[in-house]
Amino acid sequence: MKFKSLSSTITVAICAMSIFTISSCEKEEEILVPAPPGNEFITTSIITATNSADASDVQVVRWVDLTPGDAVGPTQIDTLKLRADATYNCTIGILDETVLPAGNIGEEISERRNYHIFCFYPSGLSGFSMVATDVDTNVPALPFGMENKITTGGTGNGQIEVALKHQPNVKDGTCDPGSVDFNVVYPVIVY
Repeated sequence: MKFKSLSSTITVAICAMSIFTISSCEKEEEILVPAPPGNEFITTSIITATNSADASDVQVVRWVDLTPGDAVGPTQIDTLKLRADATYNCTIGILDETVLPAGNIGEEISERRNYHIFCFYPSGLSGFSMVATDVDTNVPALPFGMENKITTGGTGNGQIEVALKHQPNVKDGTCDPGSVDFNVVYPVIVY
């Protein structure tokens, strides 16, 4: 009787090991992929525009919202004032002013330029354009937009919407894919 008990125990043990081995072999491999970087926290956008024909004509405007996402909205929106029929070299600065000293988010965005694109949407301005002059390091290189060329046409009032799109693994040189890091609107006067 002890022999039956021992053989039953051995049979159970062999079956258990077989089931463990079979289930271990059927385990699917997991491929771990790092998560793409998340959106930046941005409170301030600064446009600096320098007239290419007159270096003394420098315009610096700020858009500030220290509590993004609340119902209050921006606390400062400057008007960009540019001469008619002119060309301006333009840079965009990006800050997080909720910390001291202010965080230069522009440096982080520039380091991750392959995941970002600045998009520009002028309205109400005849002959006005804002076009990126810098590119990322993708192959082929795609527009980035922290450095730009503004061309003005005739006099008038309008606005320029500046959007920073976050496009990890989907950047294709257009503004369609990705999520919005920030979207600001500056009033523009061309005189």
